[in-house]
Amino acid sequence: MRLFDCTLRDGANVVGNGFDALLTESIIKNLLSCGIEDIEFGNAKGLGAYEMQNAEAPLSDLEYLKLAGAYADKGNLGMFLQAKCADRERVRMAAEHGRHFLRIGIEAGGGEKALPAVAMVKEAGMYCRYSQMKAYICTPEELAEEAAMLEPMAVAVHAMRRVCPSGTDTVVICGLGTIGKEWMRLRLWIQQEQCFRMKRLHMCRRWQNGYPFRWVFMDIITWGCL
Repeated sequence: MRLFDCTLRDGANVVGNGFDALLTESIIKNLLSCGIEDIEFGNAKGLGAYEMQNAEAPLSDLEYLKLAGAYADKGNLGMFLQAKCADRERVRMAAEHGRHFLRIGIEAGGGEKALPAVAMVKEAGMYCRYSQMKAYICTPEELAEEAAMLEPMAVAVHAMRRVCPSGTDTVVICGLGTIGKEWMRLRLWIQQEQCFRMKRLHMCRRWQNGYPFRWVFMDIITWGCL
C-alpha cells in the first residue's frame, strides 16, 4: 500500500496559503523518514495561484521548488495545479526543478476543461494526477460519466505525444468516436496559434438486417498557420 500525502499542501489553508520554509522542509523530511514518498507541497491554492489568484504564501512557487530540491532523489515530490492556472512556463519550471508529478484539480463535471493542463504536464515529462474537486455538486451518475471519460482522454494524450504533428502536417483520423474527438480537441487546444480546418470525406452507414450497426468516418484534419 502506498500513501499519498497532500496535507502538507492542503493543510496550509488553515494558516493562509502555505507553510513557511522551515516548517515545509521539516514536514517533508519527517514524512520521508516515515516511508511516505508521494508528497504534495507548495502554495495551498496550487502552482501559479500566487500570481493568478493573489494567493500570497510565505514562499513563491520558485522558492518552494528550490527548497524541495534536496529531496528530489528521496521521494516523489510534486505540486497541485488548478486547471485554470495551468501555464506552460510554470509547468516547465516544475519539471526543470525535478518535480515528479503535478496533480490537476478541477471542479467535478468540468473534466474536458482539464485536458490542456494534463497535456502540458505530460509534455513536460512528469506524471499527471487528476482530482475532481467539489464532487458534491454532481450526482453519482454524472460522476460516473466523468470517470468514464478519463480513459479515452488518456489515450488521446498518449497518441498526441507519439505522433507530434507539425503545423503543416495533414492528419488522418479514422473514426470519430470519443477518442478521435478528444484527439482533435486536444490538438486544437495545444496549438491555439494555428487554425483548424476539417473536411469530411465520406460517411458510410452500414446496415445489417435492416438496422444500422456501424458508423465509419474518415476525416482530414489540416493545420495551417494563421
